[in-house]
Amino acid sequence: MKNSALIILKDHLTELNINEVLFSKKIGLELPTIAEAIKFSLSNPVKGDWTLIAKIKELFPGFNLEKFKEITDGPRQEAKAPPFNFEKAESEFRSKVANNIKNLRKSRGVSAEDMAKKTGMSATNYSAIETGRIHLNSFRLSLVSKILGVSYQTIFGESESSPETMESQLRLYKKKTQELQDQINEMAKKTTKPAKKK
Repeated sequence: MKNSALIILKDHLTELNINEVLFSKKIGLELPTIAEAIKFSLSNPVKGDWTLIAKIKELFPGFNLEKFKEITDGPRQEAKAPPFNFEKAESEFRSKVANNIKNLRKSRGVSAEDMAKKTGMSATNYSAIETGRIHLNSFRLSLVSKILGVSYQTIFGESESSPETMESQLRLYKKKTQELQDQINEMAKKTTKPAKKK
């Protein structure tokens, strides 16, 4: 069926009592594009758009990817898909956060030297954060967000959903990251099974 992913998506949104226009607006894409991205991601775990999947799961916690299982259970394009490249995903996320911090700092007229002093880092180490070479731990993330006057969500490049405290945002981030990793591991296990013979 040509639009089976779209039909499943619309039916699932109806089950969850979620308005299609609101869903599309919050995700930032049209429904057919979202449906195809979900189908592609589940069929091709290595090349899939897991950032989109994570965003859907975060904004709509009741959203169930298992609803799309019937359209992804057919023969795989690859008999054995390689495991999800967590290092690559982490590197891309780190780069995104680094760019966001740099842009936020510049938009507030704060120099890199001032940021280094305020975070208790050398200029070289602070520069490494803004280029993504050094991982930003929870403590430094807290300092940077307070200095720039923004939430963790803003640093992560996500839209503000409510005025939660920074501590609860960090707990939410850790929880969502673990949930996403668990889902990815589960899906990787399923996709490494050889295709069924007819």
